[in-house]
Amino acid sequence: MADPKVVDYIRQHLSAYGPDVLRQHLRQQGVADADVDAAMKEALPVMPPLMAVPAPPPPGALPPTVPLSKTKRSRRGVVIGALLGGLALMGLSVFMGRQKPKDGTTPAAAPSELPSEGSVFHGQNEFILKLPPGYEARSSFRDAEKTMEVVYAYRKGTDAQHFINDGLYEHLGILRLEILPRRVPQGLIGIDTLQEWVIRQLDGEKARYESRLTVVNGMSAFIVTVTKPFQFRKAYVVGEKMRYTLIGGHENPVFDEVLATLAETGGQSHHE
Repeated sequence: MADPKVVDYIRQHLSAYGPDVLRQHLRQQGVADADVDAAMKEALPVMPPLMAVPAPPPPGALPPTVPLSKTKRSRRGVVIGALLGGLALMGLSVFMGRQKPKDGTTPAAAPSELPSEGSVFHGQNEFILKLPPGYEARSSFRDAEKTMEVVYAYRKGTDAQHFINDGLYEHLGILRLEILPRRVPQGLIGIDTLQEWVIRQLDGEKARYESRLTVVNGMSAFIVTVTKPFQFRKAYVVGEKMRYTLIGGHENPVFDEVLATLAETGGQSHHE
């Protein structure tokens, strides 16, 4: 049974920080993986997928400490917390857009159907994605200004509650595209700065990975394939005003196909 305090903690802070940041933060505080998973599972059903979410916390902010008793802290978690305490977890969420689905899912422009060729999804931040046959998509915003957009591409009939669990992306064929402005208080984020930050973060996590540079419809990009401790792929793309992060399973067959169709429209109409 999930710890009620952890469940309440997740429900209170999930919409602001995202499950990925909360999950790692809980582990740093010594909460065992099984307890985190149980609490996430119990907290999720009370978060309707179509309601507004509060504005995100200030850059650099960390989630508050979960009110746990000492008996709930695992020895492994304490060690991990000591090793990773200096990592800027919220910087990962804000700087890279590493965040899980929110309860603020809102309708975006409907995909334009292309017979036997899938459909084209038009994002709110002036970009398009071509979806494989049998796929559909929905988008959400993480802030009141509607600059931080998230799109989920998935097979028709997929339960939206699965969006929160990256571990299911491979099996269910789910893709998540996160869109953030390039401009931050320090200036415009370029591909070199972004890649250096991502690699430094992966090295700090002692991840096993491969990284390669590429170009996506004229936009500089790089793809990171991680095999340890978790298996996933992420593509980081830097556009004119926005930056994009596509997250998918380690061997998702449609990952490259969808990535190759990402393009900025520059204010073109949302109808073809």
